[in-house]
Amino acid sequence: MKKLLLVFMIIALCFAMCACGEENKPNEINEANVETNVPIEEEEFQLRPADESVYQKFRVKYNGVEFGVKDKFDDVKEGLGEEIRPPQTYTPCAAAVEGEVTTHYYEGLTLEETDKGIIYTIKFTSQENPNSTAELVTGIKLGSTREDLINAYGDPDSNDEYNAVFNYENLYVGFSYDVDGDGNICYFSIESGV
Repeated sequence: MKKLLLVFMIIALCFAMCACGEENKPNEINEANVETNVPIEEEEFQLRPADESVYQKFRVKYNGVEFGVKDKFDDVKEGLGEEIRPPQTYTPCAAAVEGEVTTHYYEGLTLEETDKGIIYTIKFTSQENPNSTAELVTGIKLGSTREDLINAYGDPDSNDEYNAVFNYENLYVGFSYDVDGDGNICYFSIESGV
């Protein structure tokens, strides 16, 4: 009986402590908006517009072939050379793509095509192949500096010690920096909603 009484006392004490931690202060923002009838403004995230010139700036040169997202994979397939492992097909969970996606693996380059044969993503990383010849048409490649990146494309939408991201309408371009090494670019990802 004493144990049961002790359990009830502990529970009551917990409720009392929780109640003491809360103050019944009115929410100043909500009250101000009710009084003035002014809605709370939320900061709206604006994507950069992506016209054809933007897609042209993020085209890739690899093995003597130039291509970009939204190109037909069959148009560049032969020039890319031999795949280093078999392609893999899967159904992505990304809302930007319907149907299946096939990933193709090349020396220092990975790209994905939709089931309609359109290039959807292009990625290259120094971890998979530090000597990759893949580069953007602006000359940005693995090992380029932050300054090189900003000189080529301007200020990113997001830029910290690890990543730089450019967000466009229907186009995402991300770069990662080698923070354990020289701090230069060690990864690219170009992705388009198709």
